[in-house]
Amino acid sequence: MNLCVLGLLSSSTYNLIGTTMYETNSDKSIIGAKQTGSFFKEGELKVCTSGVCQKLEGAAGYYLNSYTNNEDERKKLISCTNGSCELNDPKNGYYINKDSTNSKTAILCDATLDGVSCKETVLATSCTNNANKLVYDNNFKYCDGNNVKSIPGDSSTVNLYEVSDVKESGINYPIDFIQSSSGNKMVIQVNQYSVTQYINDDLFCINGDVKKNECVNGDTGIKCDGYYVNESNKLQMCAVDNAENKINCNDVTKIGYFKNDRAKTYIKCITDGSQTQTIKCEELEQLGSTCSSVGDLIKDESDNVKLCVESNNGNAITIFTNEDSKKYFIKASGLNSSITDEQKKHYIVNVAENEVLTETADSEYKKYKYIKSTGTPAILVKGEQKVLLQKMLIQKIRFY
Repeated sequence: MNLCVLGLLSSSTYNLIGTTMYETNSDKSIIGAKQTGSFFKEGELKVCTSGVCQKLEGAAGYYLNSYTNNEDERKKLISCTNGSCELNDPKNGYYINKDSTNSKTAILCDATLDGVSCKETVLATSCTNNANKLVYDNNFKYCDGNNVKSIPGDSSTVNLYEVSDVKESGINYPIDFIQSSSGNKMVIQVNQYSVTQYINDDLFCINGDVKKNECVNGDTGIKCDGYYVNESNKLQMCAVDNAENKINCNDVTKIGYFKNDRAKTYIKCITDGSQTQTIKCEELEQLGSTCSSVGDLIKDESDNVKLCVESNNGNAITIFTNEDSKKYFIKASGLNSSITDEQKKHYIVNVAENEVLTETADSEYKKYKYIKSTGTPAILVKGEQKVLLQKMLIQKIRFY
């Protein structure tokens, strides 16, 4: 029996007539009607359920291309945004769509001898023994090691995660990619509807979990040039080696405040004041707008970063500017955990574009009647002065 319709059949083996998806052979003879499946037709996703095939309104995410005799099309996924669809070549990883939560499954794509093969798979329900994979626990989650991370809820957010000790070559994420103690790293990209290995020939950076598109320089996707805090709370300075196309990072022993202009982060490093001087650094997650204690960083209405020298916002020092370096006296308690706010001890700090560093006092500062105490960098102790002289002194040194 042949299929009779008005007009021409498409060259595809599958043809939608009304709400029925007919399968035909090369001479247009009917083989049968498809009962279930997802089909890409004329830029739309057609879904067949119990023999009834209709456009899936508002389709979003990725869908298996159920039936086609076209070898190239069969390896592609149907990618949809608000009902508008196209065929995409999949990478190794996981793919979901807006309706995947109903089935708690994902499309798993991995490398085979003839390319990337995709199939539907049921996901695990916890991150235990599932590091760096997609799981389903009341919703889709990514396992950053054993840390559970939510999947972004919008298409504009892309999160990147570093994975250590992976194979040098032949990575087949998420089936075969770990090689213990290799020292190699890879990056996993997690967005609203996919979890895949991130591959980019250009250098880029990650700040937290988020890729910074404005960051041109970086290594395998971990850092840009600039200041960072490592896992041991130590300050590192990273610089791009363009010849080797990589980043070199070195530990830095400094007390003060640091700005990573590319990653848009701020760092504070303080000392414990001991003879061996242990320095601990932290990345400041969010800058407030009010000075609560000496040493805080805040932002004003114009988004300028300021250093709090007391609880009065009006006296906060503007830092991280591209103007000529300026020097200030600030209470040592803001950068030295062994000093209390009541003690009359101060640091000299030099304000520059990307750092605010403590300085060692020398003869230049003797005219200000400050006494150098032991320690490196020097803590300055106010000398005995008359009140009037002290007021004049403050006016002098505030804009030194």
